[in-house]
Amino acid sequence: MIPRLKKERAIELTTWILQWGGGSMDIMKLLKLIYITERRALERYGWPVTFDSLASLDRGPVPSKIYDLIKGTYPDPADQRLWNEWIGPRDGNQVCLLQPPKLNHLSESQLELAREVFEEFGDERTFVLSELTHAFPEWIDPKGSSLPISYKELLSKLGKPQEEIQAILDELDEEARLEELFQS
Repeated sequence: MIPRLKKERAIELTTWILQWGGGSMDIMKLLKLIYITERRALERYGWPVTFDSLASLDRGPVPSKIYDLIKGTYPDPADQRLWNEWIGPRDGNQVCLLQPPKLNHLSESQLELAREVFEEFGDERTFVLSELTHAFPEWIDPKGSSLPISYKELLSKLGKPQEEIQAILDELDEEARLEELFQS
């Protein structure tokens, strides 16, 4: 089990990236920057930022729940409304920032990691980022569909030792169980 999407962190991360990018951005580029941030957090800290479900799509890996929020197909209407307060609706392949980000849910290290990713990849074209993420070992060509990328698989592809992977998965499972307990 993994914890649910931390929607406030997902919104904050998205709004900061959009702000750094001038207020609007190509959707796929935005998703790639978020994915790379999430991937680096797992690599560096052994812990995700948004707890999003990750998936391989034809154009590379993406955070799938954030993608659903962008498309307006997220299953929880309250979460979708909250998202829509901060990030404007799709305009073709673009989304825009509706109000400036606020730092309430991301830690300083998470925000710094996102800034680092943006500084490294923010000037790249969408196609270049797509090709870059195709080279990630966890990406598998879904041939027109989508395939989940588990945290276990990603951590393994990042070269984490099995004992560390199991410890991270145990902690994620415990957090998910606590969430479930407090939601009851």
